[in-house]
Parts: sequence; structure tokens; C-alpha cells
Amino acid sequence: MTTLPTIQPSRDFIIEPVYQTPTELTAGVLQALQRLAIPLLGIADPTLADLVGLLIQLQREHGEQASLEDTIQVYVGRVLTEQYAARRVRRRREQEAA
Repeated sequence: MTTLPTIQPSRDFIIEPVYQTPTELTAGVLQALQRLAIPLLGIADPTLADLVGLLIQLQREHGEQASLEDTIQVYVGRVLTEQYAARRVRRRREQEAA
């Protein structure tokens, strides 16, 4: 098994935190959730109840004790699978057109 080297972050690429207080962090999280939830839920002005409903749906699908990181990785895997399938279809069409 190959061990990958540990990459140390460069000072040149560290982004200073925009949010520094708990209130700023909470506002930032809510803003990010709002931006992401609008197209996902198809609602122009999602409520906290809409977000809770989405989280409950995710919890039912992945389990009450599923870690956020594990759940994210499931969706990252799905994205990669979809991209790979789309790439295969595109290649097949290009080959048929040639």
C-alpha cells in the first residue's frame, strides 16, 4: 500500500476567516444554507422548517448517527458516478458521430 505524503498548508494560501464571532459564524452558515436550499428545494424563501425537513429526510436516508462527513462523501461519490456516466455517454456519441 502506498502512503501519500502529508501536505503542509502554505501560508500564502491560507484564507483568513471571514466570520470571527459565533454570531458571524451562525449568520454565515445560515446564508450558505439559504443559497444552497433555494435551488434544491425549489423555494424562493426557504424557512427553518424547510431546512429541518431536508435534514430529517437526510437522516432517514443515512441514519440518525451518520456523521456529516460520511454523508457528504456519499454525495460526492454520487456526483463522481454521475459525471463518469455522462462522460461515457458523451464519448459514445462522439465515437458514433466520427
